[in-house]
Amino acid sequence: MYRLILVAFPFLLFFSQNLAGQSDNTRIKVFPGKVVDDSLGFALPSVHIWNESSRMGSISNESGEFGIHVIDQDTLVFSAIGYYSHVLVVSSLLDKR
Repeated sequence: MYRLILVAFPFLLFFSQNLAGQSDNTRIKVFPGKVVDDSLGFALPSVHIWNESSRMGSISNESGEFGIHVIDQDTLVFSAIGYYSHVLVVSSLLDKR
């Protein structure tokens, strides 16, 4: 009996990790945007956009545009060389688009 528990436990642990990793895809939306310099108004390319909640990221293109998957209340961090980082919490305004 003890030997069966020692053999079965790693398999149960492995499969429980896979089940815990699944997410509810119905609430996930693409958050589009454009990053611009606030003082000069020009687009900023290569800005890193990091979703702290899902641990996924994106990078703005040469026009400053980006898209990242989010759900309500996710925290986005925008960072670029030569600029201060900016933190944005996605609110329920996402549903009103």
